[in-house]
Amino acid sequence: MPARPDLLVFTQPDGRPVDPRADWQDWSDLLAGLGIDHVGTHGNRHGLATMLPEDGTDIRVVRELMRHASPDFTRRAYQHVRVKLRREAADAIERRLRGGR
Repeated sequence: MPARPDLLVFTQPDGRPVDPRADWQDWSDLLAGLGIDHVGTHGNRHGLATMLPEDGTDIRVVRELMRHASPDFTRRAYQHVRVKLRREAADAIERRLRGGR
């Protein structure tokens, strides 16, 4: 099966695809060099789509970085609600139920 450049993390400077095995090795080497536990490239895309909006990046920018067709697709398929945000929502509900704001 030929490599699909839209599925690769790394490309040549001119945009040509890198062999998928080299792509994976480059990614693994990058993480190891940074002292970061290994995360698969696709899982990292989900993490990026989740973290950037939490830090204030507009979903349209995230969509563009991810090269998705629409911001709605990015939200539906890639963004996840992390425990911290669920906890904050539960705390907000509790405050309202107790009469606070």
